[in-house]
Amino acid sequence: MLTAGHSREREPGDVLRTGSILDVLPLEILHLILHHTAADRSSILACSLVSHSWRDMSLPHLFSSLKVKRSHTHGDLSDFLTERPDLARYVRKLELGCLPMHPSSLPHSIVRPTLTLIQLSIITTKLPRLQVLILRSVWLVDEASANGDSTARPFIVPRRLEELTINGCSLPRRDQPLPLRVLFSILTAYPAKSISLLFLSLDCEAPFHPDIQRASVAAQSANTLEVESLVVKRVFSEDWRNHEARLYDAFRQVLAPGCLRSLRAHATIHGRAPDAFHTLGGFIEHAGREALHHLELPFGIGLEVGLPESRPEYWRVLHLDTCCNLESIRVTVTLPMSTSRSALQPPQVPLTTACIALIANLPRALRTFELASWYVDTTRVNDGKWLDLGELDEALLAHFPSLEKVKVVLCACVDWVECTQLVLDAMVKCRQCRILDVYLRTVMLTAKQVLREHDEAPPVKIVLDNLPPEVLHVIFQHAAHDDKPTILACSLVSWNWREMSLPHLFSSLTVKRSLDYDDFSNFLTEHPNLARYIRRLVLGFLPKRYFDGLPHATIRPTLTSVNLSQITAKLPRLHTLVLQSVWLAEARGDIASLPSVIPRMLKGLMIHGCSAPREEPLPLRALLGILIAYPATAISLQSIFVVDCNAPIQFDTELSSATHQSTIRLDLGSSCDHWPRLYETFRRLLAPLCLRSLCTHPNIHDAAPDVLRALGAFIDYAGGEALRHLELPFSIGVDDVGHSQARPDFWRILRLNKCSNLEYIQVNIALVFPWPAPHSVMPLPPVPFTTVCVALLAQLPNTLRTVAFKIRSPDETYIYDANWLDLQELDEALITQFPSLEQVHLMLDGYIRWQECIRLIRSAMAQCRQRGILSIGGQGPGRGWA
Repeated sequence: MLTAGHSREREPGDVLRTGSILDVLPLEILHLILHHTAADRSSILACSLVSHSWRDMSLPHLFSSLKVKRSHTHGDLSDFLTERPDLARYVRKLELGCLPMHPSSLPHSIVRPTLTLIQLSIITTKLPRLQVLILRSVWLVDEASANGDSTARPFIVPRRLEELTINGCSLPRRDQPLPLRVLFSILTAYPAKSISLLFLSLDCEAPFHPDIQRASVAAQSANTLEVESLVVKRVFSEDWRNHEARLYDAFRQVLAPGCLRSLRAHATIHGRAPDAFHTLGGFIEHAGREALHHLELPFGIGLEVGLPESRPEYWRVLHLDTCCNLESIRVTVTLPMSTSRSALQPPQVPLTTACIALIANLPRALRTFELASWYVDTTRVNDGKWLDLGELDEALLAHFPSLEKVKVVLCACVDWVECTQLVLDAMVKCRQCRILDVYLRTVMLTAKQVLREHDEAPPVKIVLDNLPPEVLHVIFQHAAHDDKPTILACSLVSWNWREMSLPHLFSSLTVKRSLDYDDFSNFLTEHPNLARYIRRLVLGFLPKRYFDGLPHATIRPTLTSVNLSQITAKLPRLHTLVLQSVWLAEARGDIASLPSVIPRMLKGLMIHGCSAPREEPLPLRALLGILIAYPATAISLQSIFVVDCNAPIQFDTELSSATHQSTIRLDLGSSCDHWPRLYETFRRLLAPLCLRSLCTHPNIHDAAPDVLRALGAFIDYAGGEALRHLELPFSIGVDDVGHSQARPDFWRILRLNKCSNLEYIQVNIALVFPWPAPHSVMPLPPVPFTTVCVALLAQLPNTLRTVAFKIRSPDETYIYDANWLDLQELDEALITQFPSLEQVHLMLDGYIRWQECIRLIRSAMAQCRQRGILSIGGQGPGRGWA
């Protein structure tokens, strides 16, 4: 929509007001957005500079992760944490050291950061909420061990970390291997649920005694470190034949029994190593047992396999039968590269035969089996002497009845397309069961991609499944207003989406025809689980412009009080009821005896364009019966022509209690003689001082003193100090303007001075009257219309913040001529009388020369424009706010 500001340059005194949609989002959504953008530190830093509220929200995400790359900054970091403990409590992830892609990419001559265990303890003690600690490519120095004091080992962190990672660390100078005692002193000083040891060179020759290392730790001894996940990748030693046994033996002495849920050990045992297998089996039996769910074997089955490895008894030393709850396992098969001489001679038994002998010791409850094969080519896949995948296919389905997924990973495979098809052809049974997936490293190749003749589409994973339910509810809530088909489609996605979308799908219902009312009532009786979702109910027609498009000959839905009570009684959470363009049957009996169908107060009750049957005016008795039976905090009555306003009505029921403040919008059609009776009826019906907002359409013409007096009594009784928003139900027009109306005393009968907390008022000005003759000269009013407005505004409290003037059928002639509209007088009165005024709205309604009227108004009301509180709007295409 175009505005006047688009066609002109900004002038001095103009105030540009901008708003962001993010300001209306809940704080939880903003925190979730900042959490997902945590990798973009520059964006979060920019967000922290927007405002004080955004600064408080962004600081926890800005300081949640810290990285220190150089040695000399360790002391600066410690000083910073000491000086700013308010920021230290936000740090949850701390990373110290270099950041190469792989530690092996660093040359030995480079000087890496040096970190002493004392420095590490000083830094971590100042981070009360630390969860993740990463030491990457640093030189570790243990001062206590260097001084000969191996018993001084303080317990640094009194709680368990979520994750501890030691990646590529060593002793200073030429990357000397890291002793086991130094490694385990860190592991015991910083207990964590998940431990990752990556790219380490260990010195396993020195004896390791966990009791000595932790002798100073009170209430702790060996076998007390509870670790749920252990990752050991690329850990080497000079004594490569014995370091695996010593490493797993050390873990067995330190870890608590039955604590390990996941073990991922990659390439730590090489060749035939019976001692390493015995030690690994003892470690699995001790730390895993029933708790172990995921296992990645730390050795590869290669050319060294022979007849012993083809028998299940050989693998019993791993004690895999004790892991009765094991769900997934990864087995690695390593073939020689095709360029080596050994590639010409196949092993004594197929490598898959050794795999079958190994998995024979696994529990039958296994769900996922993964086979990683290195240096596979088409020749060796076809040759059963290397890989007999058909035998493995039969063994898997025969031994594991609950198997859900079989993954074959092709590593360093050149002709991967042909190999993928050969694997799919060999493992027919797993493929028929739809549990077979073939991967190339991390890129998944489904059967759909390789075998084009298959019609089955690969499974699609929806990214929205990863969103929290709160975010999905916010998305559904925004889509539920105008896109019901989308919500209906979402309810058919899955059971989880169905449960989340049903409250939004049935939150608002519309019943358009009379014949549907009984069916709808039966539906609510049969499905009470869906009835509790309905919060907004619309009964009747829904034309685009309410009832304006309905001819009088149209037969509208007929709604009786019995139908309405039966329907609403079955909706326990209904808070908005809309009756639109329906025929309302008059209630029987006395209004005072009508029961309250809703035992609670609704949030909104709207009766729009309704009438009695056959387009007869609606009796006031029937209208009041609905208002009493369905009390609401907000009532909207629009385009209703009421009759029988003078009929005697006996009632003693209040529409709302004194503790509930309401909003009433009145747009009633009636004769002028009935308006005093209408306001008197509403005054008797409402509780005193309950009204916060009164929005009325200017249906009162020729505002006579008795009508204004009844309106003033109603405002004083129901509004008073509680009233915040007021739209006057009359217009200041040609027939109403006189010298008496130009005096403030005339408007005292409205009792607006009692509305001490009024913040908004709208005054209507009608520049329209019967034309005496075409091209005749229009007579001037006795006083300008704005003079009457100034006299009316003199009765208002000086705390008013917003004033709106709706000018009907304006013209640049009227605006320019002070005899019609003296806008300068109005401008001075507003600035003088209301020091807290924040907004002055002028709404121009009618066919006018838009740009010319805006220029004249801005020139006349210079003081409001200079304060930046003047805005001009209009109704119609191409018009907005200036």
